[in-house]
Amino acid sequence: MLTVQRLANEWQVIRHDAADGKENETAVNVPLPLEEPPARCQITRFATDSTGTEVRVVPILPDRSVITRPERPLTLLPNTKVTLYVGSPVWVRLLQDGSDPIGEVPISPPKEAWLGPSTMDGELCYATRTVGRLSLSDATLRPHRVVTPVSIHNDANSPFLCDQVNLPVRRLSVYASDMGRLFTEAVTLVHAESDEFAGVRIGRGAPPEAPGATELSAARDAENESAFRAFGRLFG
Repeated sequence: MLTVQRLANEWQVIRHDAADGKENETAVNVPLPLEEPPARCQITRFATDSTGTEVRVVPILPDRSVITRPERPLTLLPNTKVTLYVGSPVWVRLLQDGSDPIGEVPISPPKEAWLGPSTMDGELCYATRTVGRLSLSDATLRPHRVVTPVSIHNDANSPFLCDQVNLPVRRLSVYASDMGRLFTEAVTLVHAESDEFAGVRIGRGAPPEAPGATELSAARDAENESAFRAFGRLFG
């Protein structure tokens, strides 16, 4: 649950766990009475000399790549293509009076991990888990997650065990569909024989699964196609 409070010379963002069974529900309550933060919550404070009292909350993707590990690893047979529906955690960007940046916070505390062949060669990422559905209709609607259709091409002549996928979320935008889901552009990862780097292609606009979706936030980085460490060894 996310609460934003306006205090004297301060914006205060309070994050705490939702009540049992409420984590997949969405509700917006404005205004709320000013209350003491609940126990065991996280509080982020932003000092300001502005007198503005309106705040806009925009969903965005994290500021680092996200390693997503399916609950059950998936083996791709040789020369096989599948689409995996991967959920990434939502962050929020706060804008005072609609346009003036206040700051960014994750909805829930991110877990960090290191991806690479060694502790000296790689990158610091965030880590999360997903069911990793092969059909969107089987995926649970979770308002605090952003869905990416990930097309994985195993171009090798041997089976490929996909036990984690590293998504370049800094290159992805967030779209709202009329189904109530948040989506990113579609991503294509091409796996070659004995290669942790993958060719990456990012679609343009909302994916086919969300026709007519509205863009809520743009990608942090403009780079589109490149080689990317998508399947390497995980530390942490």
